[in-house]
Amino acid sequence: MKKKVVIYTRYSSDMQRSASCADQERTARTGLDRMGVDHSDALVLSDEAVSGTDESRPAYQQLLTMIRSKEVAILAVDDQSRLSRGDNVLALVKDLVYCDGRFISVQEGIDTNREGWTMLVGVMEVHNQNCIAETANRVRRGQEGRILDDNGSAGDYPYGYTSEFVDADWQQQLMNGRKPKKRVVIDESHAYIIQIVFHLFANDGWSLARIARFLNDNHISRGNRTQRPWSEKTIGKMLDQKKYVGIWSWGATRTLRNSVGRKRQKPTEPKDQLTVTRPGLAIVSKELWDRVQKRRQEFKDKYGFKKGQKHRGPKHHHTEDYPSNLLSGLMYCHQCGSRLYVQGRDSDTRTYKAMTCPMVAKGLCDMRGRARIDVTSKALLQLAQKLLLAQPDWIGSTMEAMREELDRLTQLTSSSRASREARIKEIEAQIQNMLIAISKGLNKSEDVNGFMSTLHKEKEQLVKELDDIRGYAGDAATMPDQAWILEQFQEMLNELHRTEPQLALALRDLFGKVTVSRLLRPGRKRGGVRLHIRFNRNSAVATVLQQCLSKALIQDLRQASANDEFIEYKLDVLPQSESARWAQHVHEQRQKKVPWKKILEETGLSQRQGNDALKLWKSFIANDGLPLAEHAEVAV
Repeated sequence: MKKKVVIYTRYSSDMQRSASCADQERTARTGLDRMGVDHSDALVLSDEAVSGTDESRPAYQQLLTMIRSKEVAILAVDDQSRLSRGDNVLALVKDLVYCDGRFISVQEGIDTNREGWTMLVGVMEVHNQNCIAETANRVRRGQEGRILDDNGSAGDYPYGYTSEFVDADWQQQLMNGRKPKKRVVIDESHAYIIQIVFHLFANDGWSLARIARFLNDNHISRGNRTQRPWSEKTIGKMLDQKKYVGIWSWGATRTLRNSVGRKRQKPTEPKDQLTVTRPGLAIVSKELWDRVQKRRQEFKDKYGFKKGQKHRGPKHHHTEDYPSNLLSGLMYCHQCGSRLYVQGRDSDTRTYKAMTCPMVAKGLCDMRGRARIDVTSKALLQLAQKLLLAQPDWIGSTMEAMREELDRLTQLTSSSRASREARIKEIEAQIQNMLIAISKGLNKSEDVNGFMSTLHKEKEQLVKELDDIRGYAGDAATMPDQAWILEQFQEMLNELHRTEPQLALALRDLFGKVTVSRLLRPGRKRGGVRLHIRFNRNSAVATVLQQCLSKALIQDLRQASANDEFIEYKLDVLPQSESARWAQHVHEQRQKKVPWKKILEETGLSQRQGNDALKLWKSFIANDGLPLAEHAEVAV
């Protein structure tokens, strides 16, 4: 494989001339001509508008691959800083020489075929790194001067501001190669949105999510910088932006680079930060700002991390452990799988709460069904009563299966008990021998304490497992009978009717996860929901057995029954109107030729409601439509 002559060129910023790479190539070819190197078929690699500290440059990465493959005979550059401004140039050139290559830097006169090239490359490496630091200091100094100037722009303005040229002849200055001066001004269209957000939060008590939803629903743009929608995080940052009240801070962070050019921001010392007051750029008043910050602090005190707490990932929702109603944490959307949450509705005529899918408001789900808590809870309780008490035959077979599983677990634990007891004796002997050796000065290893600690922890775990195993035999003797199970189911149902939050957890154990889909009556715009339920008999029995069996055994029984066959149910929940509630009665009375006046007096319906009752009966019953009852079980 014939090796190649490679000419590498680069310029750093899109503010520089795009012809810079061509100029560097011409200079490099001229230098190669003087040295008598044939470059007629040289490969030119170029990186445009990329920093010399960034090693992810495409052409640079291609060059590294060629060097490792020993494809480079000569690497020529205009000057060494074009190749890299990092602290890895000397190592790269050494790798090139190791692979029988040659490095030439025309401007510095560096040639690896000459003696002393190592020192020259190393010196230029340090020099180029120092140039990067000096450039950063000059840029920072210039930005600081623009900040101290009257409304000068250092490119640090947030949403609500824009920049404009100060001098009227700014176009001529650009044509002459100069950079015109700019200043920050208020963007009135965006400033109006900021004032609305501050007033909604401070005066109207809106939440961050509600404000974000309001802006998205009204198609309010976040500006030219991004097309992403508004979010709670965005609104929170806006409410904490001090520049909106005229306080401009600068220099809070400094950019750090590692050896391969990756960047991160590091906080600076207070003495290196700069804060100026610009009352002419204030968008909100100080009084409104103070009220917003007071409310923000109240939220942080209530929901934020307290002193000494650490981040442990997403927060656990409080209703997971403390349900607000029987359905909390139990209902999920059948379409998108999201957990349903409570939405209230209050009016002069009726008051009820319902569970709805939160993704509907975000436009991510079409399941618009509302599971009314009062009606749906009643339907689930009646189904639970039917499953647990009206069909008691399955309890006997389930109890028998659990006894068999308990016998199997007891036999397994008998053998594992012996192995654990033997291991405990072995650990105790090891500890004793080590203590004797330490007392006689025979073992002075620094790892002894760590090994002793490991042995003690293993022994503690084995002792705990033995305690659980010993409990299995006692559990087998105290396994209750079918009558006791039925009695516990009845107590469970009685307690569930009291709707205490902790008792809703038992309903979760009974049904696991209930998914909800929308259900409409034929020809109607409003309807109810269909509940998709999977009932595991063994899990239901294990729920009440945890009162008399050990926790370890209940966990094993649940795991053993996890793959058991579920009984699936579909439960239609259709909240009744007064017309639907009396439909069958009105139909029967009219069949008997009872006068309307008497029917209306008996039922309390109006004439219009009575007529609707007859229509509902004919539409839903005669045509085998959906039932008129508030809920009805549908066979799977």
